[in-house]
Amino acid sequence: MVPWNDDLLERKIDSVYLYKLIQGRSKHPTTKGSVVVNVDAKWGQGKSYFIRNMFLDVRRQGHPAITIDAWKYDYVDDPYTYVMAELDAYFNEIVKKDATQAGKNKVRRTIKAVQKNAGKLLWSGLKGAAKRASRYVVAEGADEMIEIIEQYTPESIAEEAKGAVADAEKQIVEVSDKIITSYIKKRLDDFAETKASLESFRSNLTSLLQLLAGEYGMKLPMYVFIDELDRCRPTYAIQMLERIKHLFDIPNLSFVIATDTTSLSHSIKAVYGSEFDSKQYLQRFFHRTYRLPTPPRSRIIVNLLRDNDVDLDRWTSPFRETSFDNYADFFDTTSRKFGLTVRQAKQSILILTDITNAADDRFPLEIVYLYCLICDFISEGDLEPSDSSRLHEKTKRFGGNWSTETNTGTLSYYNIILEIDGIKSSQIHQAYQNIQSRRNSSGSPMEEYLYHILRQEFRIKREKNSNNSTEFYQYHDLINCAKNAYVEHEEEYDIE
Repeated sequence: MVPWNDDLLERKIDSVYLYKLIQGRSKHPTTKGSVVVNVDAKWGQGKSYFIRNMFLDVRRQGHPAITIDAWKYDYVDDPYTYVMAELDAYFNEIVKKDATQAGKNKVRRTIKAVQKNAGKLLWSGLKGAAKRASRYVVAEGADEMIEIIEQYTPESIAEEAKGAVADAEKQIVEVSDKIITSYIKKRLDDFAETKASLESFRSNLTSLLQLLAGEYGMKLPMYVFIDELDRCRPTYAIQMLERIKHLFDIPNLSFVIATDTTSLSHSIKAVYGSEFDSKQYLQRFFHRTYRLPTPPRSRIIVNLLRDNDVDLDRWTSPFRETSFDNYADFFDTTSRKFGLTVRQAKQSILILTDITNAADDRFPLEIVYLYCLICDFISEGDLEPSDSSRLHEKTKRFGGNWSTETNTGTLSYYNIILEIDGIKSSQIHQAYQNIQSRRNSSGSPMEEYLYHILRQEFRIKREKNSNNSTEFYQYHDLINCAKNAYVEHEEEYDIE
């Protein structure tokens, strides 16, 4: 796959800059550990596209690199397991590539050393998690000490420990000096072992990266790209950042972490409380936060349409050419004329794509009328099917330039709205016969456009012996239903 193919939001320039920044910082003599960069952008502004293509780009340039979809496995207790699994799989793939046998053996030995110490660190984390979980077995206070006694008491004082556990129901635990001394010694030993494992893990991973450069000619630093962190459980996201900071802080390793930082900050506050300075907390983990520039509205809309995999055959319009760009230009211009913010314009596209998926696919949706109804609903907060005067008054003020060129002449969007409002309640055979008669008389761009729409609908319904109202009449109901689905997704998408 070629990186930056179809770069709708023009993100390559940001990637080139960040690559140079990371390369320069990694080589700087004051940099002792890893480099961690946060790529910050709102939903729908191309974070995942950026991560995916920068990953492909650095791979193509010869860097070792992996990607982590944090949300994919956020049900795992410890994100360290997921990161290590991806690293392990990648390193073992590298070994299969061309290199001297001696070089391959060196890499294999170092991989095993990394795995060994990684396992010790994982076990240390699991023991800590088990201890914390055990605190909920018995009431606060005695419960933690009871668990400690069960795990850390030497056999020589086992009877004394059992007596202490027996008193748990009374919430009174008498702990002897021997138990306390044994517990403290065990904890100190555990800490020393964990510290040694961490140092060995970092040392072996550092050596492994150097071997990739020396034996396989790969460029350093290695890149680890992490996406979707802001969608994870808050506790999982925090764990991921903590693990990166404390376990993977080694030279020649760089992390690029894409988040909607505002959304992630809100999630962290849900854990630590509303008064907690979550943004300041996040900055502890990042050397730099790079906010992706907000792209032009039309580019955002094109990106949303592509992300939602919209089938343009489900739409009909008076445009000479139907493409994502043409539709996006219309949506951009029209949403601005209705006074919609970028956030509201995104809402309008979400509602439109939902309607497209839910509507009867036998009848293409007329986009000019439907999208204007959606914009009117978003700008006003309601929709009145029985009264179109508000929509007419608004769109009349949009001016004569709010139009398009067709094969038969200029067609005003305002006139399309008036015409469709005039026939939407008619039975399909009446609407079709009327427009057919008008077309035969004048053949104006308007009659040509509506004739082709109604002819297709009339033929389909005639075969089914159906003579109900035109499909235009359903648009208000579709919007009223779609807005309910939108309310469900507003927080998830964090539209701004």
